[in-house]
Amino acid sequence: MFTNRTANRVKVLDWGGRGLCLWCQRLEVGQSPFPPVTDGRLELTATRVVHADDTPVKLRVTGSPKAKTAHLWAAVGDADFPDVVFDFAADHTAVAPAAFFTGFKGDLQAD
Repeated sequence: MFTNRTANRVKVLDWGGRGLCLWCQRLEVGQSPFPPVTDGRLELTATRVVHADDTPVKLRVTGSPKAKTAHLWAAVGDADFPDVVFDFAADHTAVAPAAFFTGFKGDLQAD
């Protein structure tokens, strides 16, 4: 489940066994189930503890015969902020996680 940048539509990717299906629902003003998004980013400052983990994923690059390894970061907060937030990084440097966690002042647990 995710939203567009303006948070006025909720989208769900569903795997039905034969292929992916994208479900979309328009939301009325003020009905977003997600925390506010600022400058295209979700602020993680509402939680005291975040558990984060990255998962390597294959990234197909146009013109390249071989896929490269990118990383999908998942972060989940404490009981007050139990939502899972995802971020994509095209490489495994510290740049993407540092930008993702900018402004976060709590405890970060990662493996």
